[in-house]
Amino acid sequence: MAALFRVRQLLAALLLSVCMVSFPVVTATYTYMFSASQYFLSMAMALLACLLIRRESVFSSFLGVIVLALATGIYQAYFALAAAVLVLAMLLDACHGRWKDDFKGFFRIGLGYVGWLALSMGLYFLILKVCLWKTGLELVDYQGIANMGQLSLSVLLTRLGDAYYGLWDYYFHNPVYSRFFSQLTTVSFWADGVVLTLVLWGRRLYKHLAVLAEILLLITILPLACNLVYVMSGKESVYILMTYSAILPLLFPVLLGDSLTYWDFAPLFSSYHPTLAPRLAAFAAGMLLMLQAAFAYEFIIITNRTYVIMDLTYENTYAYFSRLTTKIELQNNYTPDTPVAMIGYASSPAPFPPTHMTGALTTEEALNMWSRKQFLAYFLNSPYNWATEEQIADVVTTPAYQEMPCYPSEGSIATINDIVVVKLS
Repeated sequence: MAALFRVRQLLAALLLSVCMVSFPVVTATYTYMFSASQYFLSMAMALLACLLIRRESVFSSFLGVIVLALATGIYQAYFALAAAVLVLAMLLDACHGRWKDDFKGFFRIGLGYVGWLALSMGLYFLILKVCLWKTGLELVDYQGIANMGQLSLSVLLTRLGDAYYGLWDYYFHNPVYSRFFSQLTTVSFWADGVVLTLVLWGRRLYKHLAVLAEILLLITILPLACNLVYVMSGKESVYILMTYSAILPLLFPVLLGDSLTYWDFAPLFSSYHPTLAPRLAAFAAGMLLMLQAAFAYEFIIITNRTYVIMDLTYENTYAYFSRLTTKIELQNNYTPDTPVAMIGYASSPAPFPPTHMTGALTTEEALNMWSRKQFLAYFLNSPYNWATEEQIADVVTTPAYQEMPCYPSEGSIATINDIVVVKLS
């Protein structure tokens, strides 16, 4: 990312890295630890593809197409990340006046990026079809993956609206974040706008209508690019793991602050006060970097809070099952061959507030996970001889079961038909 956006200063590169690593989407990805390495490989490949395409030579861009197609094959959501990175890179180029006298060049580069993205998506679908044909498999309809790209015009227009609203909703109504985050985002966007206006004025770019049109167009497109996953998969299928590209507009302070120089403000103030321009440049850059540091602080707090609560959830789940397994194994005539049945839904009052983070379970969700049997076997050394569905069906019809109270009340664990029965609910 530092190479993509040509970040020059060490502090700016550090803030960029801290925000990217501590962003809550990363935390949510790590909750799916069994696939986190593949996800992050896909992200790295998507960004490498952007770096190659940004070189703007046919050979490197074609390599970027191949790399992005493979990244999309691992996790489709990072295609949106690549698209958004290219849009943001063009926006920064426009702010530096790259195409101030070359509007055709701006469209040539932009349409070239769109063409390379489209080619990589086409290559992804081609590889996908070949792999499915070779293996004889079919895609499951998980998160709309089997229908990606199959849109009617009316559905497409709806999803375009969802993409814009979804990003605004992410910043200002996301339960993962505290109220401070939405306030910080508002301040950051206003500060970005003020500094960008001063830069355009200081660089005399406001005199070039082409530059103003380019910046306005790219700012309009950026939210759509960041939330392109809505167009790819549909509103009902989008969750936090797919939204890493939402970090890009939040990185604008450090990317803009890193590029500020004395010359950006010299035309405004040098004739009135020779020392004011460098002071203003330093103040503006420092303010933007402080805003970026505030984002890093917020992300770190949320991330560590989530990890702490996940650890507490594990400890609570372990303690619950530790007590339960002790009571099971204290039943009369219990042996390792005795069938065991846990019937119903385990309830547990929430000892701490929810994180609202995808993948971060509450204690009650952890107690009732499909992997409960594996948890008992791996972590409590209790690989029970589990009763069959037919045995459980017979047990629940007995008067003895009907009269049992629910766990953890006394009598909620009993031996019925030679089966140790735990009545959870």
